[in-house]
Amino acid sequence: MKLVGAVCHDSNIPVEFVRDNWREITDFTKGITLKSTQESSIAILESVSNGSEEDEDEEEEDDDGEEEENDEQPKSYKYDHRQAILYNISIGATSRELKYVYENDPKFQLLPSFGVIPFMNQLQDGGFDFNDILKDYNPMKLLHGEHYLKINKFPIPTSGELNTKAYPVAVIQKPSKQNNKTNTLLISGYDTINTSTNEVLFHNQGSYFIKDCSSKTGKSEQFPQNRPVIPFKLPKVDITNRKPDFEATYKTSENQASLYRLNADFNPLHIDPQFAKGGGFNKPILHGLCFFGISCKLLVDHYGSFDEVKLRFTNVVYPGETLKVVSWDAGNGVIVFQTWVTERKVKVIDLAGIKLVNFGRSKL
Repeated sequence: MKLVGAVCHDSNIPVEFVRDNWREITDFTKGITLKSTQESSIAILESVSNGSEEDEDEEEEDDDGEEEENDEQPKSYKYDHRQAILYNISIGATSRELKYVYENDPKFQLLPSFGVIPFMNQLQDGGFDFNDILKDYNPMKLLHGEHYLKINKFPIPTSGELNTKAYPVAVIQKPSKQNNKTNTLLISGYDTINTSTNEVLFHNQGSYFIKDCSSKTGKSEQFPQNRPVIPFKLPKVDITNRKPDFEATYKTSENQASLYRLNADFNPLHIDPQFAKGGGFNKPILHGLCFFGISCKLLVDHYGSFDEVKLRFTNVVYPGETLKVVSWDAGNGVIVFQTWVTERKVKVIDLAGIKLVNFGRSKL
């Protein structure tokens, strides 16, 4: 059972918010029964994303008919040391870490979370045009719910040409409790292929929550020709009675989103204050895949590299906030972790884990 409660998007929750929403916070009569992890994702993201909606609808009407066709998407993604260094710096690498920022260093390398970047560069909406299968899709109302990345080859090439094949896996619909519209959870897959070897280098699978949106068929549907890749199973770890085996913090910059967007995630939700306000946030939020990458770097610096990672985004991060990663060794090369924002004491990544490439040997 999950209570509806109330959600505040301010960086610091004011006492007035608690006072004004006390009835909703303590209302035990509107519990939601959750029957699956998909319904859990929808319920959590629906709560996080709730904001003012009347102004949103008016702005959407004004924008109708003003969109121009996008330029043709590139057929492949070419990158070299420039893009590699940019990505590493955008998730926390510094000039003291030459293996991440200097192309002539003998250990020059890409951080493994770079695997999420190629499909964002090559294809619209991170892989394919969501409008092809969704009705009333609005990127302003999209939140990244869960993500899984599998890396098939090490070391990751620091330059090359890649091609991504993207496909829908499932569309799951649920009526909104705030209005008469429908919310949708879209699961999509992305296979990124090295054009020189024709081998799959990265596989990504993302879950995206979109408010006030439905499938074009008007119902939930699976795409049997596109079978989902089943991520590794997280072992059960009693984190309530066990201290973390490792923890580290990273203070994000006020300019973190401005830098990270150069990796090709140009969603204005992360840079435009007016756009962010239309999405229900008091200011632009940090890219989910940015604080995902920062969390991964902190883990790699301690444990070593990984070839699989899975996680659920549970709240937003504002540029300038401090991230705290806590982790537990679950055995067999699996590290379970969470990421928190220390200033607001909120968990922003949960149900997360990595599978180490060379497990059993911590990196000091």
